[in-house]
Amino acid sequence: MHLPVIVPDIRQQQYSCHGCTNCCRELVVHLTDADRKKIDQAGWAERLGVEPYIKMHGGYVLNHAEDGACVFLTAAGRCRIHEDVGGSEKPIACQLFPFTLERDGTGVRAGLRFDCPTVTRNEGAPLPSHRKDLERLAGALHDALPGALRESPDHVALTKDLKIAPDTADVLLGAIDRLITRRSLSLQARLMALCELIGHLQGARLNNLDQTQLSELVTMLVADLAERGDEMSTPPPPKSRWLKMLRQSAFAHAEYATFEQAAITARPSLGYRWAQLQRALQMAKGRGTIPDLSCGAGRGTFEQLRAISAQLNNGERTQVDQLITRYLQARITNRGGFGRAYYSWPLLPGLHATMLSVVLVGWFARWSALRAGNATFGLKDVHVAVQIVDRAAGRAPELGARTAELRISYLAGEQALASLVHAYSVV
Repeated sequence: MHLPVIVPDIRQQQYSCHGCTNCCRELVVHLTDADRKKIDQAGWAERLGVEPYIKMHGGYVLNHAEDGACVFLTAAGRCRIHEDVGGSEKPIACQLFPFTLERDGTGVRAGLRFDCPTVTRNEGAPLPSHRKDLERLAGALHDALPGALRESPDHVALTKDLKIAPDTADVLLGAIDRLITRRSLSLQARLMALCELIGHLQGARLNNLDQTQLSELVTMLVADLAERGDEMSTPPPPKSRWLKMLRQSAFAHAEYATFEQAAITARPSLGYRWAQLQRALQMAKGRGTIPDLSCGAGRGTFEQLRAISAQLNNGERTQVDQLITRYLQARITNRGGFGRAYYSWPLLPGLHATMLSVVLVGWFARWSALRAGNATFGLKDVHVAVQIVDRAAGRAPELGARTAELRISYLAGEQALASLVHAYSVV
């Protein structure tokens, strides 16, 4: 199979692997049959002295050593397979990261993961330079797992009950992209405008509009919001119920099983679940000491976290602006926040989830600063926050569960998201 690859249209985004080895330590790498065959034929079990892969939850994944790193990672931070036979012989998932692939019409759309530190720091080559490798990997993935790039539907779900044509979705997403990237407006103004746009769409009787009318409505709304710009009204302070839901969502994003926990059993022990429940209840309460999270031990109190503000010089403020803009483009205009890439959610609920993710970036930036003993957060804290949030988005089962849907649905009303975005701004 040869399908053209649609490279992410994220202006100014760059990426090249800088060998940080985070993915070799933190991610669970699933293997295809072809991957395992190559590993077996090379005799890696005998060469490593340990099993190179293990069975986990019905499939096979690369094994990890006692220090938490992939068994193929050397002390010098190099992949043994790469050193021995070249990067093109590594498992497909290793070669593909931090990109993802999804079928989109007659082509394959490449997405980009922001839990890669190099992506958040925006270091490397322009994304189009990866096209040939992505086309090769799309073919390899199709050959190894024919169902992985199955045909995409001939419509886009805007809401649970309303489907729109792909061309109409392109118009809608294009209008949103122009709003996201409108540099004449501050990042805060763009975020507020995006919240208001989503609110208008949520409240409109979209079923009464044909495709042309819907396109015209969105274009008109975006033009009006862009014109109002920084003059938009300030939303009310967050209600306690909204803040509780924010903390619950933060816990869901931060909580994940380590490789060791996942390898032991598909069902975590009763002791682990009990401890997890206690931490979840402490997060929901929002008082006293912040509990330990899977992404890092807690340090400090919720009261201290709420008092933390940004400390960014002009250059850092520009970099944060660009990072959040690129992340929004990846989640919205490049379709990483709805459809197959995000629990098969419709576009509008996906937009709500994306705005909540922006709020969570602000929450985790403050959490990162607090753990370091700082009274303000900076650029590095925002990088950490984006990586935490994006690691879970679209991948943690809890975020696609019914409880998460209900949380998003509740926050979609009463200016809740706009209020939270304003309260947890990263600039």
